[in-house]
Amino acid sequence: MIKKLLFLIFILTLISCQSAPDKPLQHTWVIQNPEAGKMWQLSEDAIKKNEYFKADEYLTQAQKLSPKNPAILSRHAEVKLRIRKSILAENLAMKSNSFANNEKNIVYRNWSIIEHARTQRGDIPGAKEAQLQIQKLMLK
Repeated sequence: MIKKLLFLIFILTLISCQSAPDKPLQHTWVIQNPEAGKMWQLSEDAIKKNEYFKADEYLTQAQKLSPKNPAILSRHAEVKLRIRKSILAENLAMKSNSFANNEKNIVYRNWSIIEHARTQRGDIPGAKEAQLQIQKLMLK
């Protein structure tokens, strides 16, 4: 039951994400570690209150408990981007991609985060490279 609830929460989060691409994203990743799931939920509650530094702390704990979960890494990357830690955001998104098993939706989301992170730092050529990766994914 808790797995289904956590999965539903993650899907709804992806759909409502403000920095996500313009089309809703869905995927099949489940947070299997119950403690990591609890930290995930606490981070989501903090995000709803615009408490991004608190969300970052919870996602750091979730990541320690479930270090190869691409969903946690991707969400953590988004939060890092919101607190203007663009290099960390990009690194987390790249790490998420390495565990995503080429699942198009999460890889697409991560490249969008990477694009935003590079733009945030003024790396226009890097942002354009990320845009090309997004376009490639859209053609698949």
